[in-house]
Amino acid sequence: MITFQVQGNPVAQPRPRRSVRGGVYTPAKGIKAWRTRIAIAARQHKIKTIQGPIILNLMFFMPRPKSHFRTGRHAAVLKDSSPLRHIQTPDIDNLAKAVMDALSKAQVWGDDSQVTVLNSAKYWATKREPGVKITITEAT
Repeated sequence: MITFQVQGNPVAQPRPRRSVRGGVYTPAKGIKAWRTRIAIAARQHKIKTIQGPIILNLMFFMPRPKSHFRTGRHAAVLKDSSPLRHIQTPDIDNLAKAVMDALSKAQVWGDDSQVTVLNSAKYWATKREPGVKITITEAT
């Protein structure tokens, strides 16, 4: 089992778009930097390419808006009404796809089709920085 964290604002894999000229492109607003950050973190763990089935656990921590915090001298304290779970965009499946594409690029596995179990969750970041906690387990 391999566990590591990547700090930064999680970015979802955008859907491919059609251009006016008939071509297809993928909007790249921030996605390349996010996937590169994940690939670098994976390479630092010197993971050998996994050949068999994989269990992938992803915990995303999204940055909190200012409205979740109190004001004045208690501006660093969360309001009691601040939610724990993140129920807004980006969608969790698109966040997971970006991570899986980055791990494929880092050659953690041959292809993301090897992921047979995918568990993912989105939370608001509390005392930790925004980012993703990745756990990779070889399934038996």
